Amino acid sequence: LREGGTLLYSPDIVVPMWSTDNIHFVYDGLFLGAVDSLPTSIGDGGFLGWVDTNHYLYRVEGMFAMGAVGGEPRTFSVTVPGSAIGGGASSFTFIFVNR
Repeated sequence: LREGGTLLYSPDIVVPMWSTDNIHFVYDGLFLGAVDSLPTSIGDGGFLGWVDTNHYLYRVEGMFAMGAVGGEPRTFSVTVPGSAIGGGASSFTFIFVNR
Protein backbone atom coordinates (compact mmCIF):
# COMPACT_ATOMS: atom_id res chain seq x y z
CA LEU A 1 0.00 0.00 0.00
CA ARG A 2 2.97 2.32 0.40
CA GLU A 3 3.25 2.35 -3.39
CA GLY A 4 -0.49 2.60 -3.96
CA GLY A 5 -0.94 -1.00 -5.14
CA THR A 6 -2.99 -3.89 -3.85
CA LEU A 7 -2.85 -7.64 -4.42
CA LEU A 8 -5.85 -9.94 -3.94
CA TYR A 9 -4.74 -13.24 -2.42
CA SER A 10 -8.06 -14.99 -2.03
CA PRO A 11 -11.63 -13.83 -1.52
CA ASP A 12 -12.10 -16.59 1.07
CA ILE A 13 -9.45 -15.47 3.58
CA VAL A 14 -11.09 -15.05 6.96
CA VAL A 15 -8.11 -14.03 9.11
CA PRO A 16 -4.49 -14.45 8.09
CA MET A 17 -2.08 -15.37 10.88
CA TRP A 18 0.66 -12.74 10.81
CA SER A 19 4.27 -13.31 11.80
CA THR A 20 5.70 -10.84 14.29
CA ASP A 21 7.80 -9.36 11.46
CA ASN A 22 4.55 -7.90 9.99
CA ILE A 23 5.66 -9.07 6.54
CA HIS A 24 4.75 -12.76 6.37
CA PHE A 25 1.44 -14.47 7.03
CA VAL A 26 -0.21 -17.86 6.64
CA TYR A 27 -3.81 -18.34 5.65
CA ASP A 28 -6.22 -21.24 5.24
CA GLY A 29 -5.19 -23.90 2.79
CA LEU A 30 -1.64 -23.50 4.11
CA PHE A 31 -0.36 -20.74 1.93
CA LEU A 32 2.52 -18.52 2.99
CA GLY A 33 2.12 -14.94 1.88
CA ALA A 34 4.17 -11.79 2.22
CA VAL A 35 3.42 -8.15 1.63
CA ASP A 36 5.93 -8.06 -1.25
CA SER A 37 5.39 -11.40 -3.02
CA LEU A 38 2.79 -13.84 -4.28
CA PRO A 39 1.52 -16.60 -1.96
CA THR A 40 3.12 -20.05 -2.09
CA SER A 41 1.71 -23.36 -0.93
CA ILE A 42 3.48 -24.80 2.10
CA GLY A 43 1.68 -28.16 1.95
CA ASP A 44 -1.37 -29.82 3.40
CA GLY A 45 -2.42 -29.84 7.02
CA GLY A 46 -3.55 -27.52 9.77
CA PHE A 47 -1.70 -24.35 10.70
CA LEU A 48 -0.86 -24.17 14.41
CA GLY A 49 1.01 -20.91 14.84
CA TRP A 50 4.19 -18.91 14.48
CA VAL A 51 7.21 -19.95 16.58
CA ASP A 52 9.17 -16.77 15.82
CA THR A 53 9.40 -14.29 12.95
CA ASN A 54 10.61 -16.90 10.44
CA HIS A 55 9.34 -20.28 11.71
CA TYR A 56 5.83 -21.69 11.94
CA LEU A 57 4.20 -24.98 12.98
CA TYR A 58 1.54 -27.01 11.26
CA ARG A 59 0.05 -30.47 11.64
CA VAL A 60 0.38 -33.09 8.90
CA GLU A 61 -1.21 -36.55 9.21
CA GLY A 62 -0.12 -37.44 12.75
CA MET A 63 3.10 -35.44 12.53
CA PHE A 64 4.09 -31.86 13.25
CA ALA A 65 6.09 -29.83 10.79
CA MET A 66 8.16 -26.73 11.44
CA GLY A 67 8.40 -24.57 8.36
CA ALA A 68 10.84 -21.77 7.73
CA VAL A 69 10.33 -18.70 5.59
CA GLY A 70 12.55 -19.36 2.57
CA GLY A 71 13.52 -22.84 3.78
CA GLU A 72 12.44 -26.46 3.86
CA PRO A 73 10.08 -27.78 6.57
CA ARG A 74 11.21 -30.31 9.17
CA THR A 75 8.72 -32.94 10.33
CA PHE A 76 8.71 -34.76 13.65
CA SER A 77 6.35 -37.25 15.23
CA VAL A 78 4.30 -36.40 18.28
CA THR A 79 2.41 -38.41 20.85
CA VAL A 80 -0.31 -35.79 21.23
CA PRO A 81 -3.65 -36.92 19.76
CA GLY A 82 -5.14 -34.68 17.08
CA SER A 83 -8.20 -34.05 19.26
CA ALA A 84 -5.96 -32.38 21.87
CA ILE A 85 -4.88 -29.67 19.44
CA GLY A 86 -8.21 -29.05 17.74
CA GLY A 87 -8.31 -25.51 19.11
CA GLY A 88 -5.07 -24.52 17.41
CA ALA A 89 -1.82 -23.23 18.80
CA SER A 90 -3.48 -21.06 21.42
CA SER A 91 -4.85 -24.11 23.24
CA PHE A 92 -1.46 -25.43 24.37
CA THR A 93 2.19 -24.43 24.79
CA PHE A 94 5.12 -25.47 22.59
CA ILE A 95 8.38 -26.20 24.37
CA PHE A 96 11.42 -26.90 22.21
CA VAL A 97 14.46 -28.49 23.76
CA ASN A 98 17.79 -28.36 21.96
CA ARG A 99 19.42 -31.78 22.16
